[in-house]
Amino acid sequence: MWILMMIMFNQPYQIQSIRNIGEYSKKENCMKERQRAIDLINSSNHNPTAFGCILITLKKRTYL
Repeated sequence: MWILMMIMFNQPYQIQSIRNIGEYSKKENCMKERQRAIDLINSSNHNPTAFGCILITLKKRTYL
C-alpha cells in the first residue's frame, strides 16, 4: 500500500502539520495524485509544502 503524505511548514525547519491525504494500491496512482496535489498547491498562496508517496508493507513474524 502506498500513502500520500503532505507536510506543511510554517518556519524553516518547523513543521506545522503532517497529513495522510490518500491511500493507493499502486505507486503510479500515488505519484499521479502527488503531482495533482503539487499543481494545486502551486496555484495557491500556501506555506511551503512537501508531498511524498510512502510505501507501507506488513511483515509477518514467525515465532519458534
